[in-house]
Formats: sequence, structure tokens, C-alpha cells
Amino acid sequence: FGYTKSNIMSYAFLDDGAKVKLYFDLDNIGEKCKDEDITLDFTERSLYLEIRNYAEEPQTLRFARLTAAISDATYRLKTNRLIVALTKVDPETAWHTINDKVAPDHEVM
Repeated sequence: FGYTKSNIMSYAFLDDGAKVKLYFDLDNIGEKCKDEDITLDFTERSLYLEIRNYAEEPQTLRFARLTAAISDATYRLKTNRLIVALTKVDPETAWHTINDKVAPDHEVM
């Protein structure tokens, strides 16, 4: 992915066994955005999320190196929340954080 500075700084993180989930509380996102406004790109070890038409500028979140390998990334758009689910390659691997860096990219709320 091209370099994009993340401007989404608040999300909840859950290691849910075979999946890792990220929860983004965004007022009225389900009314403001459609599927074509959400871009979710991933590789085995990286993730890029872009939300267009929600705010004045696109909302982005990028992890250059995930904690462990993933095989899939999907999202669900709800009225006031966006949920991103990452399918782990190895469901037995525990994730304590989303990224594999000494210092986190973002503050986890």
C-alpha cells in the first residue's frame, strides 16, 4: 500500500479466538456511508482501512505489520459502528495487540 498516515485513533480491539475484531464507534456511519465508501485492503501481515464520505477528509487506519498472519479481512457496517474482522491463519496464536511493533501505532481505547 502507498504510505497513508492514519487519522483514526480510537477503536476497541478483541481477540476472539479464530478472529481478531476491531470496533470503530462512528456516529451515523451506516447512514452516511455505503459499501463503496469503505476500502479494506490487506496482505498476510498488513491492513489498510479507508472510510470515505464520513468526514471532510477520508478516515484511514494502517498497520504495516500485524501481530501475526491473517487469511482474510471483512467488515460489517452498522448504524453507529464499523466492525472489522481479521481471520487468523493460526487460531491458537493469542493477539495482545494489533500490531507487531515495540511501540504501538495508536492508542487503543
